[in-house]
Amino acid sequence: LTNMHVVSGGDKEFIISGDNGIKDMGKVQYIDSQLDYALIQAESLEKTKPLPLCFANYPRPGQKVVAVGSPLGIAGTVTQGIVSAVREPTEQLQDLVPYYVTLIQTDAPISRGNSGGPLVNNKGEVVGINTWSLPGEKGRAQSLNFAISIVDVLESLEANQSSIKKNTSRCGNILVKKNNFKFW
Repeated sequence: LTNMHVVSGGDKEFIISGDNGIKDMGKVQYIDSQLDYALIQAESLEKTKPLPLCFANYPRPGQKVVAVGSPLGIAGTVTQGIVSAVREPTEQLQDLVPYYVTLIQTDAPISRGNSGGPLVNNKGEVVGINTWSLPGEKGRAQSLNFAISIVDVLESLEANQSSIKKNTSRCGNILVKKNNFKFW
């Protein structure tokens, strides 16, 4: 998953890279211009484990999050912060985003190049797709950064949620117990 505006140049193939030197070719499989996301299919990253998605609930204000991205092309950069709010667009945001997009507002810095990267909670579950920051008039505002909710992306894809309810995290992922510790 990435943002539509990241892949909107007309190319159908892109280089996917990670901080550990992994590079692969990816092809655009689907674009949703309304929610500003795109699905990219990697050609040969079978050994790479995907991050779990937080499909059951929106994050809560105050919850710790990490924004992963590639500002200035530096892959695997992470910034941390908290969820400031989960916002349905209001008049304050009407000129910036469509009325049907749920946004996760965070104070985790999202710079150019972070767009399309995951916003993850402290369990490593993806809660959103980093999208943009709002500097405010003449730079007077700080820490106004936004991600598109992964819940909304999955709903738009009509992705089926797991029917398993027992032993799951708040995000809907199965908990695994090992030696009296919980792992997600």
